[in-house]
Amino acid sequence: MPLWLRRYDAWRGSARGCANDNVPFTLRAEPVDNVGARARRRDTCAVTNIAPERIEAPGPVPTRPRSRALAIGALVAAVISAALCWMPVVGVAVAFAGVVLGIIACLLGRPKWVAIVAVVVSAVAALVGAIVVSLATAPIVAGAWQDFTNDVDAQVAEFEETGGPSDAVAPLIDPSEFSRLDQQGFDAIMAAATEHHGEKIVLFGEVQEISEDGCALSIFVDDSPQNTWEGYEVFALAYSASSETGAAPCPELERATELSHVKLFVSVFGSTTVDFDDGSVEEAIQIDVHRMDYLPRLP
Repeated sequence: MPLWLRRYDAWRGSARGCANDNVPFTLRAEPVDNVGARARRRDTCAVTNIAPERIEAPGPVPTRPRSRALAIGALVAAVISAALCWMPVVGVAVAFAGVVLGIIACLLGRPKWVAIVAVVVSAVAALVGAIVVSLATAPIVAGAWQDFTNDVDAQVAEFEETGGPSDAVAPLIDPSEFSRLDQQGFDAIMAAATEHHGEKIVLFGEVQEISEDGCALSIFVDDSPQNTWEGYEVFALAYSASSETGAAPCPELERATELSHVKLFVSVFGSTTVDFDDGSVEEAIQIDVHRMDYLPRLP
C-alpha cells in the first residue's frame, strides 16, 4: 500500500475516534512519526470534546421608559394654560407645569414632537400671563408710588417750613386725658372760659402770630378741623405748658409757624381781652398747650 494511502487511512481512523470515542476503529501499521501525530490528535480531541458548562441565558434587557404619558400631560397643561393665560396667577402656574413636564418628556425619549409643542405653547402662555399680571398690577403700583412720593414731598415741605426738628423734646402726655368737644360744649367753654379752668380738651386751629421768645402765639380755633381758614372764628392766646416751669425753648410750640394748621391738646385757664393796633378790642380765651400736632396747610 502506498505511503499516502496509509496516511489517509490513519487520518480516517483518528477522525472516527475523535468524533465518537465509543466507535471502534482498527489500528493500522504506521510509521512512528504518524503514530505520535495520532496520539497528539486524540489528546486534542479529549480536550475539545469536554462538554461546556451550562450558561444561563440573560433575562430581558430593561428598556427606557416611554415618555408618551408625560408628553401628553405636558400638552394638556399647555392647552389649559393657553385657555387660562388671562388669569394672573392660575394661568402662569399651569404654564410653568407644562414647561417642566415637556422638558422632562423630551429628555426621556419619544414622542419628542408632542413634548416640544407643549413646551412652546406653555412658554407663550406664560409670557402672555406675565404681561397680564404686569398690566393688572401697574395701576396699584403706580398709586402706591404716588402716595409715597406725596408723603415724602409733604415731609420735605414741613421740614423746610419749620426748620427741622430740634433738640427740645415736648413732655409726653396721655391723649386719652383730653376730651373732644361737640359744638355745644365748645360754645359753653368759649362763653365762660374761667368757669372751666383746668379742663383738658382737644382743639383745632390756624396759627396767626408767634411771640419773639416762641413760647406764646395767637390762634383761631374750633372744636373740629376745618377745610378753610374762614372756618376758625374763635380767637385764643396759646402758651407753652412748659413755660410755666421756665423750660426753654418751649418745645410744645417750637415748630409752629404763621398759618400752621394744627391739632392742640390744651388745658383751659381763663379768658382775657386783647387790644389791637387799630384800636379794636377782642376777647380771647387763654389755653396752655401740652402738645401740638401738625395738619396739612389750609388753602
